[in-house]
Amino acid sequence: MAETLPNVKPTRMELLKLKRRVKLADRGHKLLKEKRDALVSEFMVVIKEYKEARKRAEESLQIAFHDLLMAEVLLGSWDIGQISDITTRDINLDFAAKNIMGVSVPIL
Repeated sequence: MAETLPNVKPTRMELLKLKRRVKLADRGHKLLKEKRDALVSEFMVVIKEYKEARKRAEESLQIAFHDLLMAEVLLGSWDIGQISDITTRDINLDFAAKNIMGVSVPIL
């Protein structure tokens, strides 16, 4: 059973208009699928980079913690506390944006 659209005349011109609208909607749907696929692909790359960076950070922290324990054994807790109070470290982060199919994606 066919459904009727409100305010649509049953003429050939209206049929052609509706066919054009359906074609346009299909193209838009295809474009949105492509955009989604590109964003998911980029997201997977970011996840892989994150996992690698996290693994490197955990390894570095494990080494640093071991070195801190050795220094604490050699110097004592009080001296380590004094050294850590006078030591400073500046952290600089650079932010940018990357455009993926019209979507602005932040990157570090």
